[in-house]
Amino acid sequence: MKKTLVFALALAAVCIMPSCEKNPQPGEEPTTNQITFGNYEGMDVVNYDTILHMVGTLSMDLDQDGIDDLKVESRFEPSYEGQTFDSQILKLYCLNENIALFGETVENESYIHRDTFITEEEGFTFVSHLLNYSTCEKEEEDDEVLTTDAFVATANVEGGALSTTEDFLSEQVVLFRENIDIALEPVTSNDTIYYSTQTYDFSCDNYETNTMTYIGFKLTHDGKSRLGWLKIYLSSTFGNVVHAEIHETAIQR
Repeated sequence: MKKTLVFALALAAVCIMPSCEKNPQPGEEPTTNQITFGNYEGMDVVNYDTILHMVGTLSMDLDQDGIDDLKVESRFEPSYEGQTFDSQILKLYCLNENIALFGETVENESYIHRDTFITEEEGFTFVSHLLNYSTCEKEEEDDEVLTTDAFVATANVEGGALSTTEDFLSEQVVLFRENIDIALEPVTSNDTIYYSTQTYDFSCDNYETNTMTYIGFKLTHDGKSRLGWLKIYLSSTFGNVVHAEIHETAIQR
């Protein structure tokens, strides 16, 4: 009885922060080459229950080998060169070559719509330049189209399946970027005053908010791969910003 009690106390001490179910053995062959998101059978889980309130960073050691593998970072960065307008950006990073995210490289289209309005009043000419950038759709048929290749980590739901035959890439991905509106300072030249307004809508490239999301990954050591997931919830509370709730990571034993 005494030996059993000592062992239980020792195990509890290992699993306090963050809480864990079992430390996996590095290089151990996974029991299967497919997992189901939200099914914990055969998985080792680390619970974080951490919230990044608009600004913050969380690094995660997926297999508890002392080396961080993934990082979630939320920060504010200048949204217009030379100006002080800041917007929130939330990213997920792969921190070493052994970790890769489940997803695909896609051809993303975004659109630029430009308008110019000219009015005259009391001997002055007012020229207003408008630029609307959108990741969603064109405003008019002749809008400029920008095409870029981007890696997108697949947003999965509970019950979905992941296997080692899927496409994985060790890359960083943008989970959320805040929409912004910029009104530049007017510029006067002789009797003409120029105004410039710019709007940026990133919503169609952002991950869905207020929905539990599973991001799949593959961690490889010595030629052996284990599958797992990052469980994350992006909560939209006010304005255009979000909070990132990192619930857990899970990896095959």
